[in-house]
Amino acid sequence: ADEQPIPDEMQPSTEEAQALVKSGDHVFFSGEVVCSDCSSALVLRVAPFVTPSDEGNEPTNDISDGDFRPPPYKLKGAGSFSMAVPKYSGKVVLEVLDDRDGNGRPSQGEKFTVLHRQGTLTASKNQSGLKVDFSALPAQPGAPSGAVGGPPPVEGAAPPPGGPPPAQ
Repeated sequence: ADEQPIPDEMQPSTEEAQALVKSGDHVFFSGEVVCSDCSSALVLRVAPFVTPSDEGNEPTNDISDGDFRPPPYKLKGAGSFSMAVPKYSGKVVLEVLDDRDGNGRPSQGEKFTVLHRQGTLTASKNQSGLKVDFSALPAQPGAPSGAVGGPPPVEGAAPPPGGPPPAQ
């Protein structure tokens, strides 16, 4: 696995990549990205859903997860989308990145979210009505570089909206 990542300028365009996906066995993922302050460079990516197994055994799939890397789908801003995804029997997640700097990876200050539907999302059939809502995410203005992609905030760590709780 000593493949070099493909440099960005060598990446196929979304149209070329979609045509390639459609030339093989594929399904469609469609839905909507809701975001009031996203840039016009959203990147949607479908990736294998990795489950921590109970006994610590390696999960087994028909094809190894490392082989399922569909090309990213670029969306020009929030709104509805429909993308072809290679058919894959395993569970998947839909990652959405607000790629403000255009490097194709989550960077400091960029919004990133994953729709996993508790591991019920699969690329073995068409998926419609997928809703990715960035407004439901906690805002991270000026988050330190270590915070992007870090663990979610601890419940109860922040005071509830609307001020302090009523006195007992």
